[in-house]
Parts: sequence; C-alpha cells; structure tokens
Amino acid sequence: MGSVPGADGLSLATIEVPRGPVGETLSQSEVRGRYGITVVLIRQKGDGVEKLMNAVPGPDYVFRDGDQMLVIGQEEAISRLHQMV
Repeated sequence: MGSVPGADGLSLATIEVPRGPVGETLSQSEVRGRYGITVVLIRQKGDGVEKLMNAVPGPDYVFRDGDQMLVIGQEEAISRLHQMV
C-alpha cells in the first residue's frame, strides 16, 4: 500500500479480487458503497500471464477469477477489503 502525495489518509493498493464478486459487474459488487474505495485499474490474468489492463473500468465490467484491482481510498477501507482476499 502506498500513500498518495498531497492527499492525507488516501492510499493506492493492488488487491486480488475476492471470490465473492467474481462473475459480478463492478456495479453489482458495490465496492465503492461497501468499502468506500474506488477501482482505478483492473489487471486481468490468464494462464498465469497478465493479459489486459483495464484502466478506469466502467460499471459493467465483469470480475474474473485472478483479476487484480488497483484501488484508491482510505487506508482503513483498503485494509478491510484486503482481509477478504
């Protein structure tokens, strides 16, 4: 987790998508509402190789097994989400 310069209390972190939202859209997962974080980028993986980076994913993005999210939010909120992985 890394702090965001000039934004007290905000951090950036890369987190593997928990199994719960796999198959759901970003909107259905309610990541922002439940955890107070924003998904900035999603890295998709397949066969252990990074395949695609989806910057600023839209609400209809469907989470896949093995996806990693770059998120921004309060450190406490990121920690709560990270504990679900």
